[in-house]
Amino acid sequence: MISAQTITRIGDHESAIKIYMDILSERPKDKPALAALARIGISRKNIDILGTVAKQAGLLDQATLASLVGLLLRADAVFVLRDMILREGILAADFVAPTVRRCHSMLRNTAGGNDESRAHRALLCHCILDIAPDDASARSGLARLFEKELVAARKLSGSELRKAAAKVLDEDPRNAEALRLHAAACLDMGDLASAYVSLARLPNADLTQPRISAQFVVASSASRSLEEQVDDLRRLDGSKTDKNAVLVHRASRIGLKAASTAGDYAAVIAFADLVLAQNEGDVVAVKLRSAAITQLNRSLQKAIRAGVVSQVEALWDSIANVADVEVSGAAMRFFLRTKDYGRAEAIAENLLLIERENSIANGVKAKLHHERGEYGQALHRAMTVLKNNPQDLAMMRIIQYAGARLTPAQRPKSISANNVRNR
Repeated sequence: MISAQTITRIGDHESAIKIYMDILSERPKDKPALAALARIGISRKNIDILGTVAKQAGLLDQATLASLVGLLLRADAVFVLRDMILREGILAADFVAPTVRRCHSMLRNTAGGNDESRAHRALLCHCILDIAPDDASARSGLARLFEKELVAARKLSGSELRKAAAKVLDEDPRNAEALRLHAAACLDMGDLASAYVSLARLPNADLTQPRISAQFVVASSASRSLEEQVDDLRRLDGSKTDKNAVLVHRASRIGLKAASTAGDYAAVIAFADLVLAQNEGDVVAVKLRSAAITQLNRSLQKAIRAGVVSQVEALWDSIANVADVEVSGAAMRFFLRTKDYGRAEAIAENLLLIERENSIANGVKAKLHHERGEYGQALHRAMTVLKNNPQDLAMMRIIQYAGARLTPAQRPKSISANNVRNR
């Protein structure tokens, strides 16, 4: 019997194809038969043959794969490629996306063609993006498919614009222009929640543009918590552009009013700080901020008296940066009693920045230094307290115990051997 190779050499491709097909029907993973059939399909540009070969694409060498994918691309055989991409998975990432980039003429011209052709090309782009999400050729090719629709959509408004943009987003969820148009339409219609969803999907670079960032802040006011709105405004304020400064001030005033109405005193303080950063003389912000601080101080004192640890912790976290000295001292002693030394020491350090001689804060620091065996520092803090409170027994004990553990050279000159004793 004459072999398939011989039949191929004498030019009887049809007979050779039949023989190779028979082989593959019995042994689907026969590499020599598959490679030979692929070569015939490539040389004759026979898409039917290539579709059969593509079912076992993982068995082909890279050069044959590249030729196979290139021909399928040029023939717009999108469904064959799609099936191959989905079937081969990770392998497809190695040969499909690079080959698409080499054969990118199809993707470069994706704006043309009838609806069916464009739908096929969109499908191909999606398949490529499934395995290579950042493939630039597929991403730009997909965007170009909808250029005409988006140009026409810009002339629309309201529900018609929203519908046109949504139609594009159904096929290309990351299309930036469609997201921008959809958000603008939703804002015009008062649907702030939907506008926020679209704006939040835009790349970060888009959100730095004054117009987009303004839309984002307005949209977020209806769909995000007050705390999240504060974070949004702080991020925008960090950009330090004149347009964003105006935007932050206006949006902060809106947030300040909403927080005050809701009785969220921590948010009132945060929004007021943003307003005052732009306008130190804003009387409303000063008044609301002061009232919020007073309310939080009262609530914290009440929680401390009740001994509710979780409530004290939550309130302190809200007021830590603005608490008055009396309340800070009470919170510090409370955390010391509950052995939350980290919070207690942080409060003491903040108080000492305001008042270096603060006896309560120095006393706490003395105790904590002594507990950690930092006797020199404990001694220094205890002596600071005794300057103003010479009868403080706790500080006297720290001086005695800490001094006994220091050498005469390490002790301050004002501490004599008679002031200390060994345990």
